[in-house]
Amino acid sequence: MNLDVTKTLEELDGEVWEDPGETTKLIRTCHELRKVPLKDITADQLRLMIGQRISLEHLVPIALKILAKDPFIQATFYRGDLLVYVLNNTNEDFWNKHDALYFNIDDIVREVKQTLEELAPLVSAIKPYLTE
Repeated sequence: MNLDVTKTLEELDGEVWEDPGETTKLIRTCHELRKVPLKDITADQLRLMIGQRISLEHLVPIALKILAKDPFIQATFYRGDLLVYVLNNTNEDFWNKHDALYFNIDDIVREVKQTLEELAPLVSAIKPYLTE
Protein backbone atom coordinates (compact mmCIF):
# COMPACT_ATOMS: atom_id res chain seq x y z
CA MET A 1 0.00 0.00 0.00
CA ASN A 2 1.45 3.34 -1.06
CA LEU A 3 -0.02 5.93 1.29
CA ASP A 4 0.38 9.65 0.55
CA VAL A 5 1.07 11.02 4.04
CA THR A 6 0.91 14.61 2.80
CA LYS A 7 -2.86 14.16 2.44
CA THR A 8 -5.55 14.35 5.10
CA LEU A 9 -8.09 11.66 5.90
CA GLU A 10 -10.71 13.88 4.27
CA GLU A 11 -8.70 13.87 1.06
CA LEU A 12 -7.95 10.14 1.17
CA ASP A 13 -11.52 9.12 2.05
CA GLY A 14 -13.01 11.71 -0.32
CA GLU A 15 -15.40 12.64 2.46
CA VAL A 16 -15.77 15.83 4.48
CA TRP A 17 -17.62 15.37 7.73
CA GLU A 18 -20.11 18.05 8.69
CA ASP A 19 -19.34 20.24 11.71
CA PRO A 20 -20.64 18.26 14.68
CA GLY A 21 -21.84 21.40 16.49
CA GLU A 22 -22.09 21.19 20.28
CA THR A 23 -20.52 17.88 21.15
CA THR A 24 -17.86 16.14 23.23
CA LYS A 25 -14.17 16.93 23.09
CA LEU A 26 -13.54 13.44 21.68
CA ILE A 27 -15.88 13.92 18.73
CA ARG A 28 -14.58 17.41 18.04
CA THR A 29 -10.96 16.16 18.15
CA CYS A 30 -11.72 13.30 15.74
CA HIS A 31 -13.33 15.74 13.31
CA GLU A 32 -10.34 18.10 13.55
CA LEU A 33 -7.81 15.29 13.04
CA ARG A 34 -9.44 14.36 9.73
CA LYS A 35 -8.15 17.73 8.44
CA VAL A 36 -4.51 17.13 9.48
CA PRO A 37 -1.98 15.72 6.98
CA LEU A 38 -1.14 12.16 8.02
CA LYS A 39 2.55 13.03 8.33
CA ASP A 40 1.66 15.41 11.17
CA ILE A 41 -0.47 13.01 13.23
CA THR A 42 1.22 11.93 16.46
CA ALA A 43 1.24 8.49 18.08
CA ASP A 44 -1.24 9.81 20.66
CA GLN A 45 -3.59 11.02 17.93
CA LEU A 46 -3.24 7.72 16.09
CA ARG A 47 -4.17 5.86 19.27
CA LEU A 48 -7.22 8.07 19.69
CA MET A 49 -8.44 7.67 16.10
CA ILE A 50 -7.71 3.94 15.96
CA GLY A 51 -9.58 3.59 19.26
CA GLN A 52 -12.60 5.09 17.51
CA ARG A 53 -12.03 2.81 14.49
CA ILE A 54 -11.81 5.77 12.14
CA SER A 55 -10.11 5.25 8.75
CA LEU A 56 -8.20 2.20 9.94
CA GLU A 57 -7.03 1.40 6.40
CA HIS A 58 -5.07 4.68 6.42
CA LEU A 59 -4.05 4.94 10.08
CA VAL A 60 -3.00 1.37 10.90
CA PRO A 61 -0.15 1.41 8.35
CA ILE A 62 1.26 4.55 10.00
CA ALA A 63 0.88 2.99 13.45
CA LEU A 64 2.67 -0.15 12.24
CA LYS A 65 5.64 1.89 11.04
CA ILE A 66 5.92 3.43 14.51
CA LEU A 67 5.45 0.05 16.21
CA ALA A 68 8.12 -1.57 14.03
CA LYS A 69 10.62 0.87 15.58
CA ASP A 70 9.27 0.56 19.14
CA PRO A 71 6.47 -1.93 19.82
CA PHE A 72 6.27 -0.68 23.40
CA ILE A 73 5.86 3.00 22.52
CA GLN A 74 3.73 4.93 24.98
CA ALA A 75 1.30 6.96 22.89
CA THR A 76 -0.78 8.25 25.81
CA PHE A 77 -1.44 6.06 28.81
CA TYR A 78 1.23 3.37 29.24
CA ARG A 79 4.10 1.63 27.43
CA GLY A 80 2.64 -0.44 24.61
CA ASP A 81 -0.73 1.33 24.46
CA LEU A 82 -0.55 1.99 20.71
CA LEU A 83 0.00 -1.73 20.05
CA VAL A 84 -2.88 -2.62 22.36
CA TYR A 85 -5.18 -0.18 20.56
CA VAL A 86 -4.22 -1.55 17.13
CA LEU A 87 -4.82 -5.14 18.26
CA ASN A 88 -8.08 -4.34 20.09
CA ASN A 89 -9.60 -2.27 17.28
CA THR A 90 -8.85 -4.45 14.28
CA ASN A 91 -10.28 -7.86 13.53
CA GLU A 92 -9.77 -10.86 11.31
CA ASP A 93 -11.78 -9.21 8.52
CA PHE A 94 -9.49 -6.16 8.57
CA TRP A 95 -6.32 -8.28 8.42
CA ASN A 96 -7.76 -10.50 5.64
CA LYS A 97 -8.40 -7.39 3.52
CA HIS A 98 -4.91 -6.02 4.26
CA ASP A 99 -2.64 -9.05 4.14
CA ALA A 100 0.56 -7.01 3.73
CA LEU A 101 -0.29 -5.20 6.96
CA TYR A 102 -1.01 -8.55 8.61
CA PHE A 103 2.55 -9.66 7.96
CA ASN A 104 3.78 -6.42 9.56
CA ILE A 105 1.71 -6.85 12.72
CA ASP A 106 2.69 -10.52 12.86
CA ASP A 107 6.39 -9.54 12.86
CA ILE A 108 5.77 -6.95 15.58
CA VAL A 109 3.84 -9.37 17.79
CA ARG A 110 6.52 -12.05 17.33
CA GLU A 111 9.18 -9.53 18.41
CA VAL A 112 7.16 -8.58 21.48
CA LYS A 113 6.61 -12.23 22.36
CA GLN A 114 10.32 -12.99 22.00
CA THR A 115 11.25 -9.99 24.17
CA LEU A 116 8.82 -11.05 26.89
CA GLU A 117 10.09 -14.64 26.79
CA GLU A 118 13.68 -13.42 27.18
CA LEU A 119 12.72 -11.14 30.05
CA ALA A 120 10.65 -13.68 32.00
CA PRO A 121 13.55 -15.58 33.63
CA LEU A 122 15.37 -12.32 34.38
CA VAL A 123 12.31 -10.85 36.07
CA SER A 124 11.84 -14.09 38.04
CA ALA A 125 15.42 -13.91 39.24
CA ILE A 126 15.05 -10.41 40.65
CA LYS A 127 11.42 -10.76 41.79
CA PRO A 128 12.37 -11.28 45.45
CA TYR A 129 14.05 -7.87 45.42
CA LEU A 130 11.22 -5.95 43.74
CA THR A 131 8.78 -3.91 45.76
CA GLU A 132 5.13 -4.26 44.97
